[in-house]
Amino acid sequence: MSPALHVNEILPGIFSWSAYSAEHRCELTSQAVRNDLDFLLFDPLPVSAEILDGFRPIPPSAVVLTNDNHERAAVEWKERFKIPVYGPAGSRMQIRGLREVHSGSSPFSGWEVQSLAGGAPNELAWLLPERSLAVFGDAVVNLRDRQLELLPAKYCENSVCLRESIAHFIRRPFEHAVFAHGTPLLAAAAAKISKLIA
Repeated sequence: MSPALHVNEILPGIFSWSAYSAEHRCELTSQAVRNDLDFLLFDPLPVSAEILDGFRPIPPSAVVLTNDNHERAAVEWKERFKIPVYGPAGSRMQIRGLREVHSGSSPFSGWEVQSLAGGAPNELAWLLPERSLAVFGDAVVNLRDRQLELLPAKYCENSVCLRESIAHFIRRPFEHAVFAHGTPLLAAAAAKISKLIA
């Protein structure tokens, strides 16, 4: 996959970049989120050398992978910035030194993490209440050529279970949501996602 050439600051301290994957036949998206304590890279794709240089003044503190399918360029970022990679507990990813994240126990201050059972293998969703921000892996997608939707049933381990997991996660409202596939939602995100499971 070619490296992304542009990173957009979609909200103060929240960055997004994407690239089309011929292998997956869809858009892949990554985020970087900076708060007072951490600068986290979620499911990071490769970027150009110029963009990498732009991360150096305040380098990222960790890579966070939302499910077993999102190794992407995690090792490249890990090695360049000498930072750890965090992924779901029980993951099958072959990343040396992978640090496990358990549902309900975030390793990062201010963040909450919940398993979204029924979606992709070992799917986790992340919430940063102080920024009213949710980070999704595959459970919810917002591709340009489609619309906001739950992960199609053919890709789910159990689509009914996934709906129940998302319903539980969005009980705590949030204004913004970003995805591993597609365009961020920057207003009324939880309310819009709730309509998908109504």
